[in-house]
Amino acid sequence: MAIYIQSSKSAGVYFHDFFDIDDPLSFKFQNTTLAIRLTELLTEYYKPTSQSPSDLYFSSRFFPKDLDLLDHYFTLATSSSLVLLHPDGEPALAITTSGTDELEVHYIEKDSFFDFTDASSFFQFLVKSSTPRSFNRIELNCQTLLKRSSRTSDLSKEFKFLNSLPRELSKYYVKASSFTQKSQSASYVMPIVSSPSMAHLCANGYFSTKARAHSFFTCLKNYHSKTVVKNASPSFDSFSSFLICKNIDRFNLLKTSPHHSYIEATFSEFTNTTLDFLLEDLNAIIQQNSKYLNCLQTGFQHGDLCFSNILYNANDSTLKLIDPSGERTPFIYDLAKLSQSIFSNYDLLACNRFQLSRLDSLSDFEKVFDSLDNMSALRTTFLNFLQEYHFNLPLIRIIEASLFFSMMPLHLDNPDRVVLQGLTSFNILRSLKEQT
Repeated sequence: MAIYIQSSKSAGVYFHDFFDIDDPLSFKFQNTTLAIRLTELLTEYYKPTSQSPSDLYFSSRFFPKDLDLLDHYFTLATSSSLVLLHPDGEPALAITTSGTDELEVHYIEKDSFFDFTDASSFFQFLVKSSTPRSFNRIELNCQTLLKRSSRTSDLSKEFKFLNSLPRELSKYYVKASSFTQKSQSASYVMPIVSSPSMAHLCANGYFSTKARAHSFFTCLKNYHSKTVVKNASPSFDSFSSFLICKNIDRFNLLKTSPHHSYIEATFSEFTNTTLDFLLEDLNAIIQQNSKYLNCLQTGFQHGDLCFSNILYNANDSTLKLIDPSGERTPFIYDLAKLSQSIFSNYDLLACNRFQLSRLDSLSDFEKVFDSLDNMSALRTTFLNFLQEYHFNLPLIRIIEASLFFSMMPLHLDNPDRVVLQGLTSFNILRSLKEQT
């Protein structure tokens, strides 16, 4: 079963290739952002059956704006071949009955599609594919994005950070301008970057080879070399106290949620312990390692370097970073954020690509996630990167466990996700104890 996607010019970028739905890793475009998004939609939504047609054809000049419309096409194609055409610039379905040469053309309203030959339509597609958090909002305005947040102080700190970067480091970040603050929200403007996030690339199997993983980490090394500031001190008295206080404050916030009882009971069902005990255990381990945590060199670090905040252009191996925290933290904190994505499937959690109902016991935790087994190359290359720069992996994983714990009240839009964050923190600490 194959889906063929072809075009001449789409938002000024040429691409032409095909995708075999039985092998998502073979789906390659020069326009990586569009390719990843199409792959994600098709593999997630379309489940071929024995009654499915042998081939589905799409013109990628036009793409449906919603999955219900896509489902309609697949329903029409159940017993026939389907071609999405654009004769005279108008999108149309051409349905051919199996075993015959008969062709039936159905014209479709143009407003139902993104037209990728039009730049503004293409950018709308990119914005639609992003999933901002509940307290953030992304608005499209021509070829710029306006980021708005109800967390006014956090956004102000983020804006100041982006505009205080050294010149050699600023090329790795989006440019922020036109900061505005009102009583209920703040906002700033940034240009659209048409590269996909690392989260999208990983979810679609791009980093299944060592060469691709190596290219990304070579880029990350270049970035890291620009971040170190000699004799810099953090913006808080001690890094260990920062982590401990953050865990306590966030847990107190979690307790005020109407979902707290469910989260606590479900967590205890799998662990035979409580979140209170996990907090005590976590903060005790952080305190035990405070000597090492508090002597780490700081600099202009991102502070939230998870894969969804890294936009990576695989064609020329360049990256752009978005949504920094604005804190002056050690680089190991960003490595813990990377570890969340590489070892603990954070990005699959964030975009709800999991099912808690699959979990029978913590010994088989991976089966919760909707993922291809394509992270081994990234994990190996990440470990080599840590070894080359003499970073302490157990220390990184302690911080990672703290991150999963402290982010729980920020994800209350999905209580099952919060449960899995707590279980991940518990699992990391359990694994570290078993290794000692």
